[in-house]
Amino acid sequence: MNNTLHVSPRISGSAMAVMVAACAGLMCVGCAQNAKPVAASTHATSRPITAASVAPSAAVSPSATTPSAMPVKLVADATVRRELLATFIAFRSNGANTPGYAAIPPSAVAGIAPRTLHYGYDPATGTYWAVAGFNATKAASQTAAFVGFQDGGNEAVFRQLHGGSWQVTYVGPCMVGLPVSVAAALGLTASPYPGCSSGASAG
Repeated sequence: MNNTLHVSPRISGSAMAVMVAACAGLMCVGCAQNAKPVAASTHATSRPITAASVAPSAAVSPSATTPSAMPVKLVADATVRRELLATFIAFRSNGANTPGYAAIPPSAVAGIAPRTLHYGYDPATGTYWAVAGFNATKAASQTAAFVGFQDGGNEAVFRQLHGGSWQVTYVGPCMVGLPVSVAAALGLTASPYPGCSSGASAG
């Protein structure tokens, strides 16, 4: 029978200290790998920042969202129609306002003639425009009061600046002073009236 004596080597105190330190280091490494800073928990639900999420807003062209500044045609409601009628009556009742045309007595005006009212807005200048013709009452058409309606005296161009009241800017068939861009938006063309210079309806 072979009696072999196995002698375990003695570990010196300094070696033991080194081993303990190594084990402690390994344990600390494991702790560091599993640790989560407290501050990180406050952003746990935040969406990760990606290139798409920080894309500059300048990537959208401003011209793609800028509304057009072209004049537009509008539908005149009852209030606009009343205001235009009152403005025309007040303006045409004074003969000094329309040299070359006889004055029209207020009682002689029946109202806006059908299919003659054109109404629009020019956003470039903040101005409302209107063109309309007016009928005489049946009684006035049989008297001298009707003279004021002849030769385009019953037609007018109106303008309303932002926040202001309606004003008559022209009386006659040529629509002088109406911007060409507004006339186009309202579907108005050159007047065939021979008195209009070069047949132009809007200046």
